[in-house]
Amino acid sequence: MSRHGRVSGALAYSRGALYALLKNRLYRGEIAYRGAIYPGDHAAIVERALWERVQQHLGVKRKARHEGERGRMPSLLVGLVYDHSGERYTPSHTLQHAKRYRYYVAPRPPPTGDAGRVRIPAEALEALVVQRLQQLLSDQLALLDALSAPGDDAALLQALLNAASARSRAWPTLTPEQLRQLVRAVVVRITVAPDALVLALNKGALRSLLLPGAS
Repeated sequence: MSRHGRVSGALAYSRGALYALLKNRLYRGEIAYRGAIYPGDHAAIVERALWERVQQHLGVKRKARHEGERGRMPSLLVGLVYDHSGERYTPSHTLQHAKRYRYYVAPRPPPTGDAGRVRIPAEALEALVVQRLQQLLSDQLALLDALSAPGDDAALLQALLNAASARSRAWPTLTPEQLRQLVRAVVVRITVAPDALVLALNKGALRSLLLPGAS
């Protein structure tokens, strides 16, 4: 504090305020209005090259923060993965060189006497489950066998197939959160057998998802 009673030193900004400051186009001699950028009547006080480097750096930091938040999300299949004897796999992860690797870990070591429990790479298992679901939506015979109900007429079954086909085509546009909601809604159990991966689905939920309001 100075002898006149004023606090001296640097002015502290919150992260949000500092970010807004660094993004403010007024310093480039420009004005932002309704999503468009217009030349201002005032002179720029920040050179374009410096401005662009700052914006690039902010973009990298924003992407890293987003990926970090996404990495902290619960594993997609948590609570759904079991071994062939009915014991549940648990999610786990390791850190190597600041990179996070996720796994689903078997409840017990294999009976062969090898040390340690089986760890399935989470991304590989999740990708396989998602692929199985998409394949079901594009396989008309398998879909009808799984989802048709007594009393369905030809028109309803055709509507079911059309909805599944549309959902399959739109699959690549799903956001991670939309994909998570879909998987958690329709997958009941995933059994990891020695020579197979078996998916148990909530067929009623999948049918309702494709044809809302249909009985």
